[in-house]
Amino acid sequence: MDFVRDAAASGNLQALTVALNELPNDPNRSIQLRSVISSTIHGGHFDCFELFVDSGASLDHPNAAGQRPVHLASEDHNRLNFLILLLEVRLELMDSVNGDGATPLHVAVSSANELGVEHLLNHGADTERINLNQQTPLHLACHHGFPVIVFQLLNGEADREASDAAGQRPLHFACALESSLCAELLLQHEEHAEHPAADIEALNPAAILS
Repeated sequence: MDFVRDAAASGNLQALTVALNELPNDPNRSIQLRSVISSTIHGGHFDCFELFVDSGASLDHPNAAGQRPVHLASEDHNRLNFLILLLEVRLELMDSVNGDGATPLHVAVSSANELGVEHLLNHGADTERINLNQQTPLHLACHHGFPVIVFQLLNGEADREASDAAGQRPLHFACALESSLCAELLLQHEEHAEHPAADIEALNPAAILS
């Protein structure tokens, strides 16, 4: 297993091919390979990752940090090819959750991965799924102040009125962060849409949310 791990971490496809062929095909093989698969994603070794996929390795086992391959692939726009392949092989991985109850869409949003968000939405990612704090991806986009992603999620029919475990809606987060553009996007097509964009910064959360 050490030989497999070293070959994967270094991105040595030839050595990895040999190592996998020599690895005993026992019931625990997929579980043993989970951290190795993660290392190919972290290292950006796509050809090695493809080899694992083609060999039938489990793509749903979390690593020691509770992250599944699809979550790791959603963290960075530079890993889009990994995400594309994972969803081509098993579209249902899009609904996988990590230790925080986050879906790949939650992870892509929190990581400001606009390309990942777009790809997940185009493949039907559920914008209403909640994490352990009962927050939707839209809550997270507003919490971090990512207006482009807020726009993407709203185009994907994300619920502006969803409340988290503390009763907070996405607009609460946008106002707390003083993100005028996020607030403006949320207010469009709502009863407060008469507020011109230039006035959004002057509005306080109590005024907007009353």
